[in-house]
Amino acid sequence: MILEWLVVEGWRCFANRLEIGEFSERINVIHGPNGSGKSSLMLALVRGLFDNHSVTGEKIEQLRPWGRDLAPRVTIQFLHNGTRYRIQKQFLRSADSVLERFEDGRFVRLAQGRAADEHARSLFEADVPGRGATDRRHWGLAQILWSPQGQLPFDQVSDNTLQAIRQALGVQLVAAGSSQVETKIREQYERYYTPKGKLRTGAQAAPLAAWEQELKEKQQRRMELQDQLARYEATSQEIRDRTHALQQLDQTLKQLQDSLEHERQRARRYEALEQQRQLKETELRALEAEYGRIDERIRQIHDLENNLNATEQTRRQLDELTPQYGSAVERYQRLVADAQQKLAEIRQRRPLVQAAQREAHSAARFAALKAHEQQLDHRLAQLQRLANDRQQLLQRIENLVAPDEKRFRQIRSAAEQRDRLKLQLDNSVITVRLHPEVPAALDIRKGDIPGKHSAAPGTAVVIRGKPDVVFHVDGLGRIEATGPVSDTSSLEEQWRAVCRGFGGADGSLPY
Repeated sequence: MILEWLVVEGWRCFANRLEIGEFSERINVIHGPNGSGKSSLMLALVRGLFDNHSVTGEKIEQLRPWGRDLAPRVTIQFLHNGTRYRIQKQFLRSADSVLERFEDGRFVRLAQGRAADEHARSLFEADVPGRGATDRRHWGLAQILWSPQGQLPFDQVSDNTLQAIRQALGVQLVAAGSSQVETKIREQYERYYTPKGKLRTGAQAAPLAAWEQELKEKQQRRMELQDQLARYEATSQEIRDRTHALQQLDQTLKQLQDSLEHERQRARRYEALEQQRQLKETELRALEAEYGRIDERIRQIHDLENNLNATEQTRRQLDELTPQYGSAVERYQRLVADAQQKLAEIRQRRPLVQAAQREAHSAARFAALKAHEQQLDHRLAQLQRLANDRQQLLQRIENLVAPDEKRFRQIRSAAEQRDRLKLQLDNSVITVRLHPEVPAALDIRKGDIPGKHSAAPGTAVVIRGKPDVVFHVDGLGRIEATGPVSDTSSLEEQWRAVCRGFGGADGSLPY
């Protein structure tokens, strides 16, 4: 067999797709530091050629990248006895196996599923255990040709492999001069074994027993080292994952710190605005007092002007009536005399009149004070409302604290939901953009800006509406744009609910 291509995906330390090839027919070297995945590539060849795609167990579970829910997948392209094959296998989830053969310039499917697994193994005289994953005993000819790391010697060769080797050697030994080869083989055999096939003992004993003991010790040591290597690889992978998680946490912390600093700046701006508002309120009260004084002066001036006008009008009337009533002066003089007499009588009753005047003056002043009291009550009510608003703002400032990580996650989730709903609402609206090259007159029948409009070259006209947009262009005709008809009321209600959760109708944050 000549290996040409190897592709792995979701395979131990290779979470993403990795392609290696095209390999040379001579010597190929794959080098890298410990833990870079060289042994994982060797294992991909073994599992891809000799294991059933449906096999399960701890060894198969270890093919999955640590901490990831991926299905291990391997693709092997190789040349066998002059024929090019390609086998693809996926383990664990949606397990499958497909064997293809290169025919007429392209790969054609040859077998699938269990048949593909068995056909691939038959090319190497390999077999499969009763259950679980294969080991070196089941690799057929590959257990002699392949030497994984730390497994240079092998304990035994499978019966199928021995039979294949015997058949190959049998063909070679029937040639001329094979008797000499057989004689040398027999001499070497009798050097260590008796004619009955038992190991020789004593002085002629072979060093095989010592070698076997040393081999067992080496195998035990190899198993311990393999366990240490597996633990090291698992620990290295865990360290890489934890380092990546730590970097993500550092990035999240930086974002939170930036957000906190932004909110602090907003709080400082709010405090400055609150101080400006208080200054404006003080200025407003001073202006209101000044306005009251000016308004009173203006009213007094108006009253004086009215009195002056009335007096002037009375004077003119008297000037006009004097010539007409000159003859009645004497009569009026008599009347004046009578009036003076009556005035004397009235003066005798002056204390009563003065008391009545004082009562009338008190009543007028009471009415003025009552009106002024109502104005003061109205002003006090306004001041009370302003004080309540100020107290609510102060309470909001006191309650304004930086959210914790849990609140930030909730805010981020709500913001993503708000943006997703807003995008869905925007996508439900039909948008037409018209870029005229010559002056044109538009008559929009259905859209957000109905009516007649003019379009100038170089200025885009944007028309939106749902479920359709209809407009007429002079010299061109009627244009209709429609989209899918859908009820967006539920989306709008969800969007408003999310916005209310943010504290604002437009979905803005309360921070």
